[in-house]
Amino acid sequence: MTSPRVLVVSACSKSKSPGVLLPTSDRYAGRAHIRVRDTIERWRQARPGDDVSWSIVSAGVGLVDEHKPIPDYDATFAGLSPSAAAAHGRQLGIPEALRDRLQQADVALFVLSMAYLQAAAAPFEQPSTRIYFASPRFVDLSSGATVVPCGVDDARALGVAAREVAAVRFEQFVDERIKRESEIS
Repeated sequence: MTSPRVLVVSACSKSKSPGVLLPTSDRYAGRAHIRVRDTIERWRQARPGDDVSWSIVSAGVGLVDEHKPIPDYDATFAGLSPSAAAAHGRQLGIPEALRDRLQQADVALFVLSMAYLQAAAAPFEQPSTRIYFASPRFVDLSSGATVVPCGVDDARALGVAAREVAAVRFEQFVDERIKRESEIS
């Protein structure tokens, strides 16, 4: 039995590592980004047969694969109005690029704030299984979609900053999957 093709989609961070060109996974230094990166690495180590790819929604360069070298830049979707975030996302080609990537996935896990979801033109219709680690205000009523609420109350309960809740919930989801599948094996 082959593993489903999983696409994780997360956001860039304001905090960046210095350097002319760095792989996307190493460019960002925000706590949420690092948590997502470390969780994906742990998933791949624990379940090497799983087909997990990772793309980052970047406010400076668009949708990028984790390995693609990117320059340093100063841009963010945070604080933009929904229409401004959507317009900037379209200018960077994010919705089209993400829809192309989603066609190659069986499962999509979105670890994105509302501004980044708006920039990406979410919700999506593909793949059939979609999990959004997002604001409780985000709604995807289509079949196959699940929204894991990641709001301010969750931040307080978890003892983390609001911008880290989705990454923590994603980490909990992956850790539970790894644990459950290791008990089955």
